[in-house]
Amino acid sequence: MSRGDALALLGLLILAGAGAAFLISNIWPSNEGAPQAGPPAATGSTPPRTASPPAKPGELTHTPSAGIVRSGVKEATYEGKVIRVEEFFVVNPLTGDEQRARLYYMEGSRPALIMVPGRCGDSEIFEKGDVALYAASKGFLVVTFDPLGRGESEGEPNDYGRLDQAALYQLYLLAKRRGDGRVGVLSFSFGVAMVSGALAYYDMPIELWVDWEGPSDRVYAQVYCGEIPRERVRNVPDEELDRVKEEIWRRVQSGYSGEPGSCYDNAYWEEREAARLIERVNPAEVGLYVRLQSDRDHVQPNYDHSILMVNTVARLGFRVRLNYGPENVTYDRRNITLYLYPTEKEVESVARAVDMAYDFFYGSPKPYPIYVTVVMHNEDPPTNPDFVADPDTYFRWRNQLVKFAKLLSMYGAAFDWQSEWNFLEATRRYDVGEVRTNTNGMNVVQFLSSLGFSIDPHSHERTYNYADVAHLLTLLGVQPSNVVGGFLYYPPDNRQGWEKFRSPMRGNVFPDAEWKGDILWGAATAGHKGPDLFASGVWRPKDRYHFITHNPRGALIYVGSYKRSGQILGGLPELVRLAEEGKLEPGKMYTVSIFVPQGLLSDDFIAWFEEDVLRPLQIYEEMGVIRWATLPEIAQTWLTDYGGEPNIYIPEEDRETIESLFPP
Repeated sequence: MSRGDALALLGLLILAGAGAAFLISNIWPSNEGAPQAGPPAATGSTPPRTASPPAKPGELTHTPSAGIVRSGVKEATYEGKVIRVEEFFVVNPLTGDEQRARLYYMEGSRPALIMVPGRCGDSEIFEKGDVALYAASKGFLVVTFDPLGRGESEGEPNDYGRLDQAALYQLYLLAKRRGDGRVGVLSFSFGVAMVSGALAYYDMPIELWVDWEGPSDRVYAQVYCGEIPRERVRNVPDEELDRVKEEIWRRVQSGYSGEPGSCYDNAYWEEREAARLIERVNPAEVGLYVRLQSDRDHVQPNYDHSILMVNTVARLGFRVRLNYGPENVTYDRRNITLYLYPTEKEVESVARAVDMAYDFFYGSPKPYPIYVTVVMHNEDPPTNPDFVADPDTYFRWRNQLVKFAKLLSMYGAAFDWQSEWNFLEATRRYDVGEVRTNTNGMNVVQFLSSLGFSIDPHSHERTYNYADVAHLLTLLGVQPSNVVGGFLYYPPDNRQGWEKFRSPMRGNVFPDAEWKGDILWGAATAGHKGPDLFASGVWRPKDRYHFITHNPRGALIYVGSYKRSGQILGGLPELVRLAEEGKLEPGKMYTVSIFVPQGLLSDDFIAWFEEDVLRPLQIYEEMGVIRWATLPEIAQTWLTDYGGEPNIYIPEEDRETIESLFPP
């Protein structure tokens, strides 16, 4: 329909008294004198970026040269909410083709979300499972559309190049005008090419961009350029993938040209290669870039495409987050796996992207901060060396402990050092004179205490019991905490019997020594061969047969460790994901312990711990997600800030087993 025909039709409808929103052409006013987003002069040319963004939310400083033809409005109900659905066709300013689009919204001024489908896809994906309606019900003006030649749109498919990018920009202007001026974009798979191109070629500031598993350059978009059969690519080792990728780029750089649209068609990829296009974008034009990546990509054999995109965006100075991980962290094949979410269907990932957008624009209650501490054990012989009999080994372990402690202190980390008797006896004998040069003239235990760390007794109670270990700490000039640093909780009638800690205990080696534990940590089984308790939270265990039942009058407080392993940050990234997904209860206290055996403290381990544990946690702390606190501090905070209200969160995979062992 031409502009003249549309205006004529509008006049006839007005004369006829038509009030319904049916086949009313809504023609944009003339933009005489405004910069034009004209067609490229030739394949591979660059359309100019448009003028500055609107001066005020929703106010346009110029308008596009094409019109929007609206074809109808209807209402839908989603979970009791009335959603208006406008279906219309936007005229592509570079081709003249009409492209089908929809708006979903409730009454009121709201931020806009533009949903960009994947390669060869259309807006149908957003109608499956009613995810567009779901997004509108969350309080967004939702924009969906069919790319050129897809769905109900006219024209030849453009594979998300300049022509599709021009239409996306038109929809951006519409979204900015119809919403409250704030715009977020959700792109799926190869939709990353359309969004990155539109951002590169147009003046299109957005508050949020969520990118689901987008192939970030030509190698990934063409799945290794056909050099590896598609059916084999998931089974090819990373080393072989690297070799193939290097060969592809060697050919590209040598000037080799292949078939149109192949990996070797540079003109084609100039307008579709996200990792290159994003370099043309001012970081200030994207409020936050979030990369969504599951633990099994929908196409790729590994996560290299996400690593490339996230690291590129971070290097350029954008604010960036991978899933629910810390902001502005860079990744490699080793550490990226900590922050992935479980594989799900694409429609579920669309809903996940909507939820992320909701949190970004509106916020939702979260159980933050999560309280985190680093916990360390050394053991008695033969599990660890006999430090009393081997002073050289003691000195090596001592010096590595000092390095680690200084690193933790530098990052403001909380640390619960839980020592068996043997290391402490060696400290009494050998930690004197020049040995203390690197600990400010103090023995190593005093030095740890001076840094504000908690010094907790730890004992397997073969000879020295907890009271004996606490007495050794006192002899070394340190007041021991009241933490029982590891104990047997299953089977309930085990040889140790944790209920004894309800009363003061006397030593075996030092009969006059007396110590009382108030806080339990590290519920385990003998040799860790049974169902150790990987729970987060704080409560008072009722008794040995009902350990996961809270007794408000219980004498002992249990502080949960969650999953403990340092390799997975004690399970913290998983707990953060669950919190962000709304699966953890706001207002409850959640806890994580990152457990480190003292024998691991090599220089390489300490360097790894700083890079992959402390730095991400520092960012989480700055974001307000975590708070460092020792076990005694956690227990006190639970009493004062949470009113002693119990929280017992057991991982879903362990819940049935643990609950069957300790019924209510």
